[in-house]
Amino acid sequence: MREHVRTIDFDERLGYREPFDRTMEVQEGVVTDIQAFGYEANVGNDPRSEAEPCGPWCYFRQDLYFSGRATPFLLIHWKHSLDAIRILDIIPGDRTRQVVN
Repeated sequence: MREHVRTIDFDERLGYREPFDRTMEVQEGVVTDIQAFGYEANVGNDPRSEAEPCGPWCYFRQDLYFSGRATPFLLIHWKHSLDAIRILDIIPGDRTRQVVN
């Protein structure tokens, strides 16, 4: 599986992040993209950081592809802040359908 992630919008206290691509391998029939990462943001010296209820954040779009396919099977919009990662929208790609057991 391959992912392409790009920044849609971001808090001005954080710098712009270039789009990135990554390939994940299937292991025992499972692919995972769970990871822990953070931002280097100097919010402690920003006088607005105490007055604002919301810390720095980024809004991302993540396109997921099966290997060898030109179009994504899933589009995910998510927001990453210092205290949480929230999935905001999941959009099925062309020819993606729900599988019911």
